[in-house]
Amino acid sequence: MQRDAPGRVWGHGDPGSLVRVTLDHASGTAEVDASGHWRLDLPAHAAGGPYVLRATSTDRSGAEGEEILVEDVLFGDVWILAGQSNMQLGMGRLKDRYQDEVDHVDDDRIRFFRVPESVSFRGPLDDVQGGFWEVVGRDGLTDVSGVGFFFARAIRRDQDVPLGLIQVAIGGTPIETWMSGPRLEGLGYLGAGAADRPAPEDIAAFRRSEDEADEAYRRDVDRADRGLAGDWFAPDYDDSGWDGLDLDRAWRVHDALADPGVVWMRCRVDIPAPYQGHPARLNLGTLVDADECYVDGRLVGSTGYRYPPRSYPIDRLGAQVQITVRLHIDTDLGGGWTPGKHRSLAITDMDRAEVDLDTKGLWSYRRGVCAPPAPVRHFPSRLPSSCFNAMVAPLGGMPICGVLWYQGESNASRTAVGYARKFMGLIQDWRTLFGRPDLPFIYVQLPNLCIEGQQWPRLRDEQRKALVLDQTAMVVACDLGEDNDLHPLDKKHVGERLAYAAQAMVYGADHQAMGPDISHAERREEGIILHFTGAGSGLVAQGPLTFDLVDAGSGHGPQTVQGAIASPDTVLIPVDSDRVLGDPVFVRYAWAHSPRVPLANVEGLLVSPFEIPLDQAVHAA
Repeated sequence: MQRDAPGRVWGHGDPGSLVRVTLDHASGTAEVDASGHWRLDLPAHAAGGPYVLRATSTDRSGAEGEEILVEDVLFGDVWILAGQSNMQLGMGRLKDRYQDEVDHVDDDRIRFFRVPESVSFRGPLDDVQGGFWEVVGRDGLTDVSGVGFFFARAIRRDQDVPLGLIQVAIGGTPIETWMSGPRLEGLGYLGAGAADRPAPEDIAAFRRSEDEADEAYRRDVDRADRGLAGDWFAPDYDDSGWDGLDLDRAWRVHDALADPGVVWMRCRVDIPAPYQGHPARLNLGTLVDADECYVDGRLVGSTGYRYPPRSYPIDRLGAQVQITVRLHIDTDLGGGWTPGKHRSLAITDMDRAEVDLDTKGLWSYRRGVCAPPAPVRHFPSRLPSSCFNAMVAPLGGMPICGVLWYQGESNASRTAVGYARKFMGLIQDWRTLFGRPDLPFIYVQLPNLCIEGQQWPRLRDEQRKALVLDQTAMVVACDLGEDNDLHPLDKKHVGERLAYAAQAMVYGADHQAMGPDISHAERREEGIILHFTGAGSGLVAQGPLTFDLVDAGSGHGPQTVQGAIASPDTVLIPVDSDRVLGDPVFVRYAWAHSPRVPLANVEGLLVSPFEIPLDQAVHAA
């Protein structure tokens, strides 16, 4: 429970009965209303615990009724972890990268509550649909947010206060699903997708019908697949007539991988003598879309969609290993192997020993079946307000310390324009819900990505624009992504940067919450001057500073120009005083899917990518 704030407790009971709650030395009484609800506020409590919360009921006649004990209650800081898959991505996915943290963490004062994924089209719900508190060091870390874990660990190093993190995140969700209906209506977005919403009572049937359609499609593909019928996964199958395949070029542009259906790929690998007889893990990077993987004719693993890393166990390596991948391509967009991923056989009981699959053995392929695209799946969790109603609204009124937000990928794949307006609306929405006009809101800007970041530069700038709201801070993460993966694994530095911002905004640390932000750009005789706020001890360049001038009326593309730091909080882009620029002209920095971000302050906090109009009203210093 949130420290130093009234402790709100609520529940259900028989109408007209009295409920008495005691917690430590505080107590309170509430009457259950006609709808069966009750709520009361206990006095604010300092950080500490554990304590026992006791709730007892008395009926209308004064007879004692039910008693409920909630043991091991802590007072500390409660943070909301919200967004989509990069906030949701669990420590289980990160265990190979952060094995020591997973194996040795033991801090029962860090606790997670994962709100179950659920939707509501009837309006806001009163209660979350289940869930329980998980204690770090006692319960598993597999499914708790990696970003949240590293945030909590960084805060705990500096603050002797328990931390409770409430996770409300679902992969693939746009921002609209996390906003209230009235807010969306006020912004003019409520009608979006309304015709596609299933009636509340039909959601289960809707999901069931899509499951059945998908299962029927898979059965038809399996029946038609020559590879399954011909045991193409068998170790002694003769694939000498198959075509060769270079995995670095085995992407959707390859003719064999451009159309829906199933493609089989095989590789025979000689195992060095020191590794023979040892267990291993087959690491294949990621593939589009789904796969089954066989080693020496035995199925060692499968993955149902494109994003999770393929990492499959092998009990024992022989002198030679036959690897067979059955790849499902579900759409007309094509599929294949994600470029740039490292593929290997890691020897699990030998430190850093591996067989590099990118240099060992020759891959070959053959198509098993051509098929129509798989049925399109629809997700109620992606419809406006559905997750807000079911997962956020039930927490309303509960005292919290702040919100950590990591979302935007889904909106970048739709339309990035207008995201800032929605995001600011969401922040105001949640501040109203939690009764905190100054509720801290710290969020992650989208990182670098090349393979599918359609509108990421624009979305990043829309995220930056939300900083006009007080008590907000943004973590720049363009140096923390992976160009070939929507789900980069470096969640440690993301969490620590969020914690760094929280230490400044919430915990009184004597440093800035985030890096410098562009204020305005003006034309002077010596060139274009870029002004920054929050420069701290001054700007520094960790490499050449390049910018783009976008002359909207010229009909030409952006022109790349060089700049240099001119003062602790300005950058000069030299432009001849007699050069005529159009109107409007925009200055862009780091405007790319995977940009270089060399501009920072002395403290090392990065300047966000930006686009800003050039003010040409001032021509002389």
